[in-house]
Amino acid sequence: MFQPLENVILAKLIPALKGRGPCSSVERTILSLPTRHGGLNLDNPVEVANSHYNASLKITEPLKKMIVSQTTTYKKIYLHDIKAVLRKQKNQYHQQLATEVRESFSPIKQRTLDLLELKGS
Repeated sequence: MFQPLENVILAKLIPALKGRGPCSSVERTILSLPTRHGGLNLDNPVEVANSHYNASLKITEPLKKMIVSQTTTYKKIYLHDIKAVLRKQKNQYHQQLATEVRESFSPIKQRTLDLLELKGS
């Protein structure tokens, strides 16, 4: 269902940001990485929709239980633990994706990615 949105991102947004034509799938993957990994944090909605949905289910689970049991007290600690686990999973995913992209590049392009990861670049 998110493919039309991704098509517009590929056809309009990314070319407008880059100042040139459409990008390749490898460039799109790099752009989806967080800035600390040399990307622009432009998530591909098709690829992340399922993980975001699952994260939403996990975060709202304690609230759903409270509503069903009619509990009036809320312990925010559980929510912090869930968020920490989800953040860790997301960071691991981005790290793995960055490593896979880096390994597919030549040493010169790997150096370019290293420079993009530097603070302030």
